[in-house]
Amino acid sequence: MKAYISGKISGLTWGQVCIKFLRAEIMLRDLGYEVVNPIRLNTPDVPWGECLQKDLQALAGCDIIVMLKDWKDSRGARIELDSAIFFKLEIKHILHINVKWLRLKDHIRKDQPAAPSQ
Repeated sequence: MKAYISGKISGLTWGQVCIKFLRAEIMLRDLGYEVVNPIRLNTPDVPWGECLQKDLQALAGCDIIVMLKDWKDSRGARIELDSAIFFKLEIKHILHINVKWLRLKDHIRKDQPAAPSQ
């Protein structure tokens, strides 16, 4: 099954976004999912609307959407959830990512620009 990760991106630093989404990706891959991670589809310099358009195209090809715990704080994630309902995808929620052995923050540059804003 192909799973799309959805959660808050705007307003966070690119490093924060990468840590959160890559942890979710690794956890889902470990559970056997083929993962579509929106941070792999776009870069921080791409305007918000263009990112969302590309993300929704990718979402349409998935079987499931996985909502991270902060999705309600994100306009884009709410749009993705509405689209997933329209596409009749299965909806799952992740409340906690348990990847203690993973220290992504050691590999993310702290001077990365913030994620695209709405």
